[in-house]
Amino acid sequence: MVDILARVATRPQPKVTLGPVDMSCAFLVTDVTREDSPIIYVSATFSELTGYTEEEIIGKNCRFLQAPPGVNLEKGGEREHTDIDSVTQMAQSVSLNRECQVTLINYRKSGEAFINCVTIIPIIPPGNEPVRYHVGFQVDLAVQPLAIMRSVQSGHYITNYSSSPLPPVMYQPTKPNVKSISKDMADVMNRIGDGSASPMTEGQDRHKLSLKILGESPDSVFIVSLKGSFLYVSPSISKLLKFDADYFLNKNLSDVCHPSDLAPVMRSIKESSTPLGNPNPGSTAPSNQPQTAP
Repeated sequence: MVDILARVATRPQPKVTLGPVDMSCAFLVTDVTREDSPIIYVSATFSELTGYTEEEIIGKNCRFLQAPPGVNLEKGGEREHTDIDSVTQMAQSVSLNRECQVTLINYRKSGEAFINCVTIIPIIPPGNEPVRYHVGFQVDLAVQPLAIMRSVQSGHYITNYSSSPLPPVMYQPTKPNVKSISKDMADVMNRIGDGSASPMTEGQDRHKLSLKILGESPDSVFIVSLKGSFLYVSPSISKLLKFDADYFLNKNLSDVCHPSDLAPVMRSIKESSTPLGNPNPGSTAPSNQPQTAP
């Protein structure tokens, strides 16, 4: 398998740009020369991702993930539980031995749906030998939104399929420390419902004031981590959705988003956290760097 991955990484003229790949990736290998292109190898991470054991996967066609357990899917048949356009695109690319990348809903052994970013790479042998193996890489975009490293002009994404865990996002709100404010600011706080405000020295923490303003704003404000966890929800959300703000705390976007909406939402969060024109969060992009629409 190391040789297979090496050939993936060093293939000439790639049509889909991959990020780093290694044995920690969730991937499988199919033999397209055999009837119905059975799976002949799965990585341990793929089993962890789907919940199926190696014994339950080997010999099957990859389509079994396109529906909950117990649903029998026929080749070329209807798809009620996932996007038929993505399935058709994969099938056409596989039949022509072309690289492809799609995002679609797949299902774990537990029946839980997840958003799977799938990249399929045919292993082109030397000479005029027929293609025998296809390698399929998978990543759950709800669990690993940072796997999408950046979009490229072709419409595909540079994707990190490595299973290295993301660092946990810890939220520790600052303890309000209001000592003094000006008379004008005190009047503002009185008007938004806090008649006990005391003057605050210049440069002092204004965390309490910010929360008061957010709390009184008619607009609904969410603060969401890069992993999709709700860190703050303003009280006005109850007027819009009829749910109290506390309902959302300790929940994830995957708990409230339709599965088909989750991938683009998480991708937008990831992209909005990156400086324009800079694919690497945390580094500084030149101010005169031209921007290209994804």
